[in-house]
Amino acid sequence: MSVYQEVQNKIIDDYMGLLSRNTIRDMANDCGIQKTRLFRIMNGHEMKLSEYLTLKHRISTLLDSRSEIENLAKECDKILSPRGVSEISNYMKRRVRIAQFKANVVAQKMAA
Repeated sequence: MSVYQEVQNKIIDDYMGLLSRNTIRDMANDCGIQKTRLFRIMNGHEMKLSEYLTLKHRISTLLDSRSEIENLAKECDKILSPRGVSEISNYMKRRVRIAQFKANVVAQKMAA
């Protein structure tokens, strides 16, 4: 595998890891690259510089939005009372459990 192919695979893997849904349609809608072109890239065709830059920009944007919640959590920890931080923490934990429960229900329905 060439160095270009490795870089291309890494950027696609990074991008897919940041999206909540990894369908080609969702990815194409998110990044603005046509579905057929995205399909070809994912199957080994060489990426154009403009496509590389587009995906790199989307990865950067998605990472910034994720670091925003980290910054907000740090700010809450500094400013809010321990009880306020605990309430926010409990709320986030509940939301995660609900999402995990829903994912399990869907997986069980698909397995049945």
